[in-house]
Amino acid sequence: MKFYHSTKVSAAMKILRDNHIKQSDFDVWDYLSTLLDLYEYNKEEERFPMNYRRRRRTVPAYYLGKGVYCFHESDYEKAKCYDDDHDALIEIITDEPSTYINLSSPENKEKMISFLENEFVVFLEIGGFTPNERESYELIRKILLKSAKEDHIRFPHAAGVILELYTELTGDSFQLASSIFVLNPAEKEDIKKDEYFVIKDNSIITQFGYV
Repeated sequence: MKFYHSTKVSAAMKILRDNHIKQSDFDVWDYLSTLLDLYEYNKEEERFPMNYRRRRRTVPAYYLGKGVYCFHESDYEKAKCYDDDHDALIEIITDEPSTYINLSSPENKEKMISFLENEFVVFLEIGGFTPNERESYELIRKILLKSAKEDHIRFPHAAGVILELYTELTGDSFQLASSIFVLNPAEKEDIKKDEYFVIKDNSIITQFGYV
């Protein structure tokens, strides 16, 4: 398989020199800890921030969790225009993944909803949480459930939170994941969508190239 990763020239040169690409990091437990702090004293306002605190820094919550973000080879033009601050594209060749999940497919959408309604509920029941924490977690679960049912239009990064929780709590992991996201949810006409891929297991990468 072939993908394109948008980056800066300096980063591209390092990737080619090291024959290695660093994954975008995301710690779902640190993110949930940030949410618990937000909901500790105010459970009325629905909040699901795009950033969270980790190791004394504010970091982004990525749309599909941790991994190497890229576009499929069929979206070459979108990859070129992804970020005005980026001036390079890296071509990534991979083996066919043994485990791949497309979160936009009806089957996998239902799988994530079922996870939030079942395995995640069991986690809340046996997790040893205080009543206040349990109440906050239940609010978070409802937000995630609503987001999954609405294709993550309001909170696109909720897809990554659910996927990372699913992996953590079920033990099922994926070498590659993807999902389609609405880029302009406020627009009722001319809706724009992009499909993002994330390589979650770098061992499937066989080659890098400079485009």
